[in-house]
Amino acid sequence: MISDAQWNRYINVINNFSDDVNKEIVTWKKLSYNLSRYGEDDYDKNYEEIELECLISYNIFRTWPITKNTKSGDLDEENIVMILNSDYLNNLGYLNSQGYLDFDPGNDKFFHMGKEYRAYGDTPVSQAKDNPILIYIILKRQQKTNE
Repeated sequence: MISDAQWNRYINVINNFSDDVNKEIVTWKKLSYNLSRYGEDDYDKNYEEIELECLISYNIFRTWPITKNTKSGDLDEENIVMILNSDYLNNLGYLNSQGYLDFDPGNDKFFHMGKEYRAYGDTPVSQAKDNPILIYIILKRQQKTNE
């Protein structure tokens, strides 16, 4: 059986490691539901921009193309995994009452290296007893549309 002291040591190791390596910046555009007094807000400007420090896991193990050819052009099916430290998010006030990132996968946007991504899955990971230390968010690259 693992003692509480061993669990605490494990948590400290993961948190210290995250402090050292989670230096990749992802801009989180969190949708704000506040409208102006007269309702003239531009929907695209209703986002709060938040810079998050994280670790990124790329599709480094793929050895086949992930671009889908269509009649109207090629679609980039690239995705990345954003690894966030729960303690870091909690200190910034971004966790909900259940200890999970308070984001809206259907409306929030994420930007990394000039590319726009949307969340396509998320899960807590690296549990210490019943306490998840990290959160993984799968981000799928969004296609440019010609308007």
